[in-house]
Amino acid sequence: MAQFRQEGRVAWIEGPGELFVVSDLHGNLRDFLRIAEIFEQHEGACLLFLGDLFHGPYLTQQDWAPYTDVLGDFYYDQSPGLFRGYLELKRRYPGRVKAILGNHEHSHVGGPRVSKFTPDEAFSFEENLSLEERRALVRDLSAWPWMVGSRCGVSFTHGAPPPTHFNKQSLNAEKLYVTNPQEWVQSDVVVLSELLWRRYSPPEDVEVFLDHISSLCETKQHVVVHGHEPTPAGYQVEHTRLFNLSSSFAMRRPDKTYLRLSLDESYLNAYEVEACICPLYDGIELDPLINLAPLPFEDNDDTLDEST
Repeated sequence: MAQFRQEGRVAWIEGPGELFVVSDLHGNLRDFLRIAEIFEQHEGACLLFLGDLFHGPYLTQQDWAPYTDVLGDFYYDQSPGLFRGYLELKRRYPGRVKAILGNHEHSHVGGPRVSKFTPDEAFSFEENLSLEERRALVRDLSAWPWMVGSRCGVSFTHGAPPPTHFNKQSLNAEKLYVTNPQEWVQSDVVVLSELLWRRYSPPEDVEVFLDHISSLCETKQHVVVHGHEPTPAGYQVEHTRLFNLSSSFAMRRPDKTYLRLSLDESYLNAYEVEACICPLYDGIELDPLINLAPLPFEDNDDTLDEST
């Protein structure tokens, strides 16, 4: 059975089994329920989120319409419900569900404030949580890994991987808290800053990163999969060592994708990873008023509000 194991800022995925990977849900509860449904149909698998689970748009469908080409299909932020569902999924499948810290999550635990959808998205999210839930959010996010290696030779980050030197000691010495919440690159959190905000890395930078993370893993790592940067096709082979996954935000529903990797295989380049891409809504006709899977948590008025 596949399992996550974590030491400090780095997690490792052990096999045998399968690994399902999605990126950048940004408060889209429907997409979360869909990948949860897929994951639960495969006994012994692991599920990995590449960060930015939370913080989505608050636009009305009318205000959204002129920007569909940029924002993708309409949905309304349901980060509180998604957070409750994520915690419940982790409770149901201990050691088999994990998320990498994204720049939007970082804003809740000492990182720069983000204002993609509201002036302060961390505040907008937390004001819809109870005090107990806010405390649970901070506890959970503080423990999320910054990068993940795997038995199949694929590593995972939120943003594109940097060439900045790191080892176990230097990673664990970096703090979550920044001195200036308006600046994302700061000397005391340089690796984390790069991991959360980089949108592309050339081959030579990725090779350096792979050398660094391989030294912390049980098997050599050959390719990096990252999120953070939306791509219209749902994924992009950026070069032989770098693969961009774009599962949800800014996507039209037919183009939303996830990865299904075998931990018993060894993937040597991004083209071999590409062969494992799957459509999130393959052959599914959607009714915006019907959930695709039973809610794995109490509803608490987190109603779905998407168009067909």
